[in-house]
Amino acid sequence: MNRSWCEWETEHFTLYTDLRHKDALRIANDLLEFHYAANVLLSNDTSRETNVNIVIFRNAREFRRELNQSKFIGLMQPSLQEHQILLTTNLRDRAYTKTPFHEYTHHLIKLRIEQPVPRWLEEGLAQYFETIVIDKDSVEIGKVQRRRLLNSLAATKALPWVERLTLDLSHEKTPELSMKYDVSLGLVHFLVHGDIESEFAPNDRIVQWLTNINRGADALSEFLELVGLEQDELFDALHSHFSRPQDTFTLRNSTQTQKASFQDCLDEVDRHLLIARSVFKFNLKRADEILQRVELRFPGDFRVLSLLSEVHRHDTQLAFKYAQEAFRTKPNSYMTNFALANAFVQLCVANHSQPCDDHLDRAETHYRNALSIDHTRVDAAFGLGSVYLHRGRAGDAINYLRVAHKQTPWSARINLQLGEAYRQLGELRAAVRHVTIAAQWDDNEHRRDLASKLLTQIKHQLEN
Repeated sequence: MNRSWCEWETEHFTLYTDLRHKDALRIANDLLEFHYAANVLLSNDTSRETNVNIVIFRNAREFRRELNQSKFIGLMQPSLQEHQILLTTNLRDRAYTKTPFHEYTHHLIKLRIEQPVPRWLEEGLAQYFETIVIDKDSVEIGKVQRRRLLNSLAATKALPWVERLTLDLSHEKTPELSMKYDVSLGLVHFLVHGDIESEFAPNDRIVQWLTNINRGADALSEFLELVGLEQDELFDALHSHFSRPQDTFTLRNSTQTQKASFQDCLDEVDRHLLIARSVFKFNLKRADEILQRVELRFPGDFRVLSLLSEVHRHDTQLAFKYAQEAFRTKPNSYMTNFALANAFVQLCVANHSQPCDDHLDRAETHYRNALSIDHTRVDAAFGLGSVYLHRGRAGDAINYLRVAHKQTPWSARINLQLGEAYRQLGELRAAVRHVTIAAQWDDNEHRRDLASKLLTQIKHQLEN
């Protein structure tokens, strides 16, 4: 970690990397061109623009070690405030853009969906868009390994479609995941390149698919509707499609004058903070180790203390201690107020047997301080909405939760709280809509179970 990590800025993302400057500039501009090229098939029509930081490790072994995993060489972390893409890539490989393009596609999809989508759909689109090849005035997309896709289709033929399309990234082994990724890619490829009768032009079909899903359509049912097939006809159609030579799809690329610009190289504290922020959701021990080392060398840095509070959020007393220290160091900072507000909420949640009105009062104060310092912070708006909901002020809660929902409408966590707020106000149909999303899509088993029980309760209220 002693190499220089530097920052590159574009109008759509910020890139941090320890790559050599010429390589960093190359990949930053490749990603910027990809942003515009992908929008040819995804449409520029999006009302949301969420910041995204891209962190690229030059060394693949270091990437895997820091994230404490060996399955992936790239991933995208969605967030209320700022998406983050973490990856490593080998620029000596002619296909070095595949992983960056794949992960950036996840970001673009999150900007366009109004509710959660199945993982197979997202991965299928990401697999498809990673095939993009950009020329000066054209975009070519859709060159795939037909034999590999046919082999994966054959290997999964005995599975029902619902199982064939279920992707469990945490438990399935890499070979099984790879085959399912291939099947998902095959569906998207067939949608755009397949010989099908459709009222939509090939370059409009993905947008139409997502549009109808945003209106509440089931992803697979809507796909079958667009391609004009029944589910039991799908395997044969895909097999026939990939048994023939494939034409790529070529679109005219609009000329872009924007280029990535070098900002600066990070100092020692910023460099370690970047790595700790990047890895702590995957490797808490490593993040803590990095931050403790920085704290010893540069004691009292409010940014380090605030992040230590986040890293130790499961130890509520220690998290509170770090947040207090950070706030004392710099009380007029968004970061320290937000960290202290979160710490007060965690103290409340950790001990249900004791009244926690005082903790919630203080959390409200610090969330409000944070928003007065930076009114664009969606995460603080969500925190304040959560506090109001806990205190039975559902109307006030909705005002702030809707701010967060507008930015990340697919978040199961936000939908659960919004649903409960609407339930408390007696707006039961709105409550059902939001709680259903949480019950179906929350990754957290406890919250998903809570949402299912709440959904049953609300539906019972509606029937009576």
